[in-house]
Amino acid sequence: MKYNNVQKSGSLIHILIAFLRKIALFGTCIHILWSVFIVGMSVFLDYNRLPFYVHSIVPVIGYIMLATAGAVIWFKLNNNRRDKGILLTYQIFYYLIPIVVSVLKIIFFDNLYTFEGGMFPGLTALGSYVFYIVIAVTGMVGCIIFNIVRIVKKRRGERAVKPEEERNVESDEAQNTRPDRAQNTKPDRALNGEGNDAGDIKLKITDFLNLAIVGAAIMALLYLIVSFVIYESRNQMNQHVISQNDDYRTYVLTELIESEEYEKAMWQGVNEDGTIERKNGEQDVPLFDEAEYELCWEAYTYSLFVEVMAKDESIKASDCKNVGVSKISAEVLEQGKNAYIAFTKRYVPEGGVAMEGQNIVYDADKKTVSVSSKLDCIDQSENCTVDACMVVVFDKNWKVTDIYCQDRELEQVNQY
Repeated sequence: MKYNNVQKSGSLIHILIAFLRKIALFGTCIHILWSVFIVGMSVFLDYNRLPFYVHSIVPVIGYIMLATAGAVIWFKLNNNRRDKGILLTYQIFYYLIPIVVSVLKIIFFDNLYTFEGGMFPGLTALGSYVFYIVIAVTGMVGCIIFNIVRIVKKRRGERAVKPEEERNVESDEAQNTRPDRAQNTKPDRALNGEGNDAGDIKLKITDFLNLAIVGAAIMALLYLIVSFVIYESRNQMNQHVISQNDDYRTYVLTELIESEEYEKAMWQGVNEDGTIERKNGEQDVPLFDEAEYELCWEAYTYSLFVEVMAKDESIKASDCKNVGVSKISAEVLEQGKNAYIAFTKRYVPEGGVAMEGQNIVYDADKKTVSVSSKLDCIDQSENCTVDACMVVVFDKNWKVTDIYCQDRELEQVNQY
């Protein structure tokens, strides 16, 4: 089977190659890219800097319409390269439009666009101006190359093809004058689909590029599918973890507000609407909010004591008493002091630990509740400000199990 006659084969790969040749896949992709990046950008680039409002959907629709129109014009030309009308339309669309539009924008650039805001609006304007020059020059060069190639192919074809009568005469003369050659004459290579070597090489390269595009598209599609599946799986896992943590929050806070320790520390009584009548007469707040406020205050208190211990050696861990509903040991305080000292060797505090920007993280897996307190620092190695914090970790029985510092805010971080 000859390479040019793949459409006669029943194998899947050859059917695919024939189909890709028919739709001229590689050429179509090149023309679509040209339609978008040369024709489209010459028209729609900097649309948001015009003196009148243009909705963001307009350039999107415009790019799609130009890509479609470019593909249709290319198909028509590829199917009938002798049609002068479609040849003229092709050159107007692909070359004349971007050249004319870009030149007009270059001439009226200052009147068309307003470059304000941003870090360097002047450089942005210069970049757009240069880009229009590049588009205009690219269109001119493309038009020149297109016509040179077209003329060369046309002349080469005229020289290669002889009139039918002349070929018939030569064939008859050859058979009559050289019978020995006439008997050994091979069938026309073109009829067997062989063609010339240069044509075969070009065709093979085109087929390879077509298959490469298909392969790349398949790989991209598989990548998107796998990425989507992984994303959705992780999202479902995250949602499950978040749901578990929310349930854990409800559980531990309910246990807390119903405990005797909490009643001794906080309650004067519970109202029918689920709020607490506070001792100081302040406005009633929901039960969970009140409990979390108490945890934030206790975490801040322990963080403050650790900071004082690190700065004043005369203050010992044994001097700290349990606060509110929680309990803490001297060992945890010592460990927290050491962690603070190690952390502040690189991150120098701008001020003391503050009861601000506090976050609470419930971890159903570890059965802990972590509460942060703000600790703004300077990163000496990077010479920049860091939104650091001190974190106090409670177990489900409200015993402090850990105190540490970190160079970022405390956030709900899932394991997936």
